Amino acid sequence: LPQMEKIVTERKEETVYRTRGTVVHGFGRGSTLLGYPTANIETKAFVETMKGAEYGVYFGWARVVVPQKYQGTSTISEEVFKTVLSFGKSVQFGATDDTLEAYIMHNYDGLFYDYELRVVICGYIRPMQAFASVQELIQAIDSDVRHAESSLTDNAALAALQHDASLM
Repeated sequence: LPQMEKIVTERKEETVYRTRGTVVHGFGRGSTLLGYPTANIETKAFVETMKGAEYGVYFGWARVVVPQKYQGTSTISEEVFKTVLSFGKSVQFGATDDTLEAYIMHNYDGLFYDYELRVVICGYIRPMQAFASVQELIQAIDSDVRHAESSLTDNAALAALQHDASLM
C-alpha cells in the first residue's frame, strides 16, 4: 500500500461540508463484506450540499438524531462521534449513483434506518478508486479510519468541529 499511504498523507485545502438527512438502506456491503457498517444518507439530502465536492473519502463528525416517534424507546446514542465518509460512485462495485455513506466510529446497539444523520465533513483523505481485491479495499479503509482518528484527535481546529451547531 505505499501508493495509498502517499495519497492519505497529501492533504488538500480543508473545506467544511455540513449536511443532514434520513438514513436509508444501502446494499449492506459495509457491514457484511467489509466489516465497516455504514449509514447511507438519502440522496436528496446531500445533492446540493456536496455540489462541487470531489468524489472521495472524507472524515468528520456525525450524530444520529432519534425521531420523535422513537423518543423514550430508542437505545441509539445521540452523541457526536468521529466518522469516515465516502462520497460519490463506488467504483469498486460498479455503482452508477452517487451515495454519501458514513462509517461512524461507535458500536451502536441497534439499527437506525429512518433516523436523521447529521454530519460535519472536515477533511479529505483520498479519491474513490477500485482496488484489485476486497482485501485491499479493507486495508485502505483501515488506513482511512486511522487517518480520521488521528486528524480529529490531534488537530484542535478539527476537534472543535465536534461541537458545531449543525450537529446539535
